[in-house]
Amino acid sequence: MGYRLPERLEVNLHEIQFMKKVRLHGNPMIAFNITYNANVLLPSGIALGRGVSTGFGWQAPARVDLRQDKAWEEREEASAAENG
Repeated sequence: MGYRLPERLEVNLHEIQFMKKVRLHGNPMIAFNITYNANVLLPSGIALGRGVSTGFGWQAPARVDLRQDKAWEEREEASAAENG
């Protein structure tokens, strides 16, 4: 595959949005939706964890509100200044 993980994997948990008790192969578990970032780029649709074969662990890109993105705001201001 030619893909290498960084020497040190870093993950930051930002928010737990939803938690629910579920059973996986008869065992009690907790399913949850979280928002996180990491120093590795995972493709959209990749699944991680123990329950992948039963529909758990799917990754999706976060929905970002660009109005709250500082870098976006700075680019918009610079563009407005350039265009008068």
